[in-house]
This record gives sequence, structure tokens and C-alpha cells, in this order.
Amino acid sequence: MTAEEQKRRSARVKELIKEIISSSIIEFKNEKIGFVTITDVEVTPDLRHAKIYYTVLGNEEQRNTTKDILTSGIRFFRRQIAASTRIKFVPEIEFCYDDTCDRVIRMEEIFQKIRNEK
Repeated sequence: MTAEEQKRRSARVKELIKEIISSSIIEFKNEKIGFVTITDVEVTPDLRHAKIYYTVLGNEEQRNTTKDILTSGIRFFRRQIAASTRIKFVPEIEFCYDDTCDRVIRMEEIFQKIRNEK
């Protein structure tokens, strides 16, 4: 397999995992879980590990609760991936909070403060 083919395969698997996890969160049915959006998935070249990035609408406590719930459901999510794909190995998954939105909001607040000082 060429490097280009490997990149395309990784990109397809990445998008597939993102879709599966997004729809599986709805099926997971836990009232304590916040409003979750899967923002990105990173897979290793051998497709054995995947980092799933997510955001949560809510405060710090809701983010922590959601992380705990998602982490406790890793076996469920891996089963969903296995049932929905034909990949040889179901990747080990890790949920990571995506703080990009938080950083953008903080930067916008700083810019607004600078504009107000002028």
C-alpha cells in the first residue's frame, strides 16, 4: 500500500468513526451526558488507536461528567464501530475534550477588551 493510499484509507476510517460515534452517543442514552458534538477524530497510521475529540455545551462540571460517561462507555462505542465497519482491528479509542471553542471565545473577549480601551 502506497503512502497516498494509506492516507486516503485513514481519512475514510476517520470519517466513518466520527459518524458512528456521533450517532452512537444518541443511542447511549444517559441523561447526565451534555449536548456533545464530535469535532474530530485522529487515527494512527496502523488504525489501531483513535483519539475522538468532542465539545460539550455546558459548564466545567458538565464537561467532566460527560468525559466520565464517555470514558465509561468505551466498550459500547467500540462494539458500535465493530458492528458498523469491516476493518480488521477495531481501534482502541480515547475521548479528548476539544477546547478550541473555549480558546476562541477567550481570544474574542481579549480583542473586545482591547477595542473597548481604544
